[in-house]
Amino acid sequence: KPVPIEEFRRLHFENQTGLGPLLSEQDQIAINEQVDNVIIRCAKFLHQGESIPDAAAKIMAEMGTLIHPDRMYFGLVKDGQIEKVREWCGPGVEKSKHPITETIHNARWWERYANKDDVIIVADVAEVMESAPGGIIDPMCRNFMEVLLKDGGQLIGYIGVENYVKAEVLNTKSLLQSIALFLNAEIKNQLLIEQLTILSRTDQLAGCDNRNAYDEDMMRLERKRLPIGIVFADLNGLKSTNDSYGHTKGDQLIIRTVELLKETYPKGHLYRIGGDEFVIVFDDPDQQLFLAEMEQKKKALDRNAIHISVGWGWSSNSTERERVQFNAEQMMYKNKTEYYKVHDRRRRTD
Repeated sequence: KPVPIEEFRRLHFENQTGLGPLLSEQDQIAINEQVDNVIIRCAKFLHQGESIPDAAAKIMAEMGTLIHPDRMYFGLVKDGQIEKVREWCGPGVEKSKHPITETIHNARWWERYANKDDVIIVADVAEVMESAPGGIIDPMCRNFMEVLLKDGGQLIGYIGVENYVKAEVLNTKSLLQSIALFLNAEIKNQLLIEQLTILSRTDQLAGCDNRNAYDEDMMRLERKRLPIGIVFADLNGLKSTNDSYGHTKGDQLIIRTVELLKETYPKGHLYRIGGDEFVIVFDDPDQQLFLAEMEQKKKALDRNAIHISVGWGWSSNSTERERVQFNAEQMMYKNKTEYYKVHDRRRRTD
């Protein structure tokens, strides 16, 4: 039978402090079971389809039934920046104006206090005030404990408590570390999924999005039913470059083409959908501006040493994307034919 929450807190506090009578074996079993149940519920929050930060907010609220700090906080670290911070406050406690790890600089500074298990325990903040940078400590913070979440030695997040009950220090540390194990595993799993997603959508040579990304994005764009503009581009002379100078030179030409297209169409989203074929998509463009700009862009490309044939199309409704792309492709082939007439090369060589 679960121990009522207020009775649980009393027994838990007395057990931690030694101020109360020794717990009976039955009470100790009940408390241990309740602790285990809290950890299990916290782990389940990470598998309910919510974002990790939102799940962490629920986890901290659940942890608040076992430990009694003024605040708990969680944050992710991505690309060297702290983001998506969540904070839990105990009854009657206001949110912190200066979270312990509000900036990556602060987080890095506190790492010097971490032990081999990546746990930081500062039992008396006053003792480090003189050496701490200005503004790094909330004036209301007396002590704090934090577990650093890492992936291969790289900081990817953290979870911590401020103004913990010193009599609960062992239990607070144990609970934080247990929860950190689940959070760390979930964050690393998410990072792996993100990396695999990026790999599946990225052209490894050109560095831009690939055909897979194009197909996925067009499905989403079509559902918006907004105006759409498409440029279809084809690199002239790639086959002859490969045949005459080798594929390394051909690869370099593709990379330079991507750079040129990005510079020429900065407002569009570039995809490489084939060996020498590229598509640039414009989301919700104005018709007159789009068509006028495309004429100017073509003239600019015609003056470049890299020869690219382009065609374009526009529609007021993105559900017509396939028709727009077809029209753009047909215009591109027409321009490509004109290019080879001028340069006296047969179309089939490329």
